[in-house]
Amino acid sequence: MSRKKSVDSMAEARRILGHDFFDAVSDILPLVGPRIDMFQGDHELVIVAELPGLVSQEDVNLSLEGYNLAIKGELKRPYVTDEDKLLINERAGGPFERILKIPPQCSLERIRADFFNGLLFVRIPFIHQQSTQNRESIQINFHG
Repeated sequence: MSRKKSVDSMAEARRILGHDFFDAVSDILPLVGPRIDMFQGDHELVIVAELPGLVSQEDVNLSLEGYNLAIKGELKRPYVTDEDKLLINERAGGPFERILKIPPQCSLERIRADFFNGLLFVRIPFIHQQSTQNRESIQINFHG
């Protein structure tokens, strides 16, 4: 059986293709970062990000700059394997980043984030007045 070659990490892909390439295609190419669902509920915006394998709050960070929500972190493989014995290498590993534009009718001060069973849930209530609070870090509640 022949080995299937792939890029080992998103960091390597960014190095090869450049940061500008990934910024331009991040809205249409979910492999740039975690796969995302974003939907509008009755009273809040809900974002669900797939982050399989995360076990610690130190592996993921949420931050705001204006109305841009950044999801950054690192996916680690919980096992060690010899590269010469690897036949298929499809699981992404290494650092990731995804930046989402948040609608201005959202209350940035009241963001809630929960992590459960490989999914990051971010809930942002709607408001009628605009806010522009930057936040270096948003608390993520991990549930085991």
